Amino acid sequence: MKPRVNLNDPDTWRNLERQAYDGTVDTKPLPPAAYKYFTELTALYYAYRTGAIPRDEAERCKRTLHMEYDRNVAKEKDIAQIYCRYQDAIRTAGTLTREIEKSVSVFEIAGDILSDLKRSELPPAKIAGSQFSFE
Repeated sequence: MKPRVNLNDPDTWRNLERQAYDGTVDTKPLPPAAYKYFTELTALYYAYRTGAIPRDEAERCKRTLHMEYDRNVAKEKDIAQIYCRYQDAIRTAGTLTREIEKSVSVFEIAGDILSDLKRSELPPAKIAGSQFSFE
C-alpha cells in the first residue's frame, strides 16, 4: 500500500516544490494529478536552472502547470462523484429487482407504487383524460 501524501498541507507542498527544484522529488506515492504536476515542474525547474528559459517564462509556465493541476483535481473529484452516483443507482436497481421478484403479481407492484405515491402526498394526476386519484 502506498503511503499517503497530504497535498493540502502547505509545508508538504513547499517541500515537494523544493524537491522538484532540486530534481529529487519522489513522485511514486503521489496521485495522478500531482504526479503529472511535479514531474513537469521538475523539468521546468531544470530548464530554468540550466538557463534554457528566462525567469518570467518559468513563472508563467509554473502558473499554467498549477492551473492545469487544479483542473485535473476537479475532474478527478467529478469522476469520483459520478462513480458514487452510479454505485447508488446499481444498489437501487438491485433493491427494486428483489422487490419485483418477491411480488406475486404485477398488480401487487402497482399497488405498492400507488401507496408510495399516496404517502408522498402528490396531487392527483390526469391519465388519458380521466381524473386519477389515490383514494
